[in-house]
Amino acid sequence: MKIVPAVFERHAAPMLELLNDAILHTTWVYDCEPHPESYMREYFDEHAAGRYPVLAAESGDGAFLGFASCGPYRHYQGYLHAAELSVYVVPSARRAGVGTALMARLEDECRGIGIHTLVGVIDSENLPSIALHRKCGYGYAGTVREAGRKFDRWLSIVYYQKILEDKSSAEAVRG
Repeated sequence: MKIVPAVFERHAAPMLELLNDAILHTTWVYDCEPHPESYMREYFDEHAAGRYPVLAAESGDGAFLGFASCGPYRHYQGYLHAAELSVYVVPSARRAGVGTALMARLEDECRGIGIHTLVGVIDSENLPSIALHRKCGYGYAGTVREAGRKFDRWLSIVYYQKILEDKSSAEAVRG
């Protein structure tokens, strides 16, 4: 498996398929209608303009396994060093280390662009995502009850947070 920067021409279609499947069949995304193809162009353009990474996981033969990205946590200037992350893995590759690899690489990319805090905003019933965040060192940071509505029911979100340690500073201290 390899983690690469996502490229629109190569990754947009499988990313959209994975995202739309989550929209239609899960509470992992609080959008209720699938996104059109044009959504992905906007998605890539917004991430590039905001300097935020979009990564893809591929198998040894180049098959798409999943993606990870981050974007602004909030749009106020004081939040410039915080970002909200997203990770999606195709069903056949779940529980095989793909999500862990995507998150590790995303954290490295975020350190490189000055992100200090990563925040996962997760549906409270998305136990696989909660487990992934915990495995990767994210701590529980709160719950917002009944924050969204989908499939005719109220949904709560949980926040998981990780403060990204500057590896160069940590290595110097550990010396």
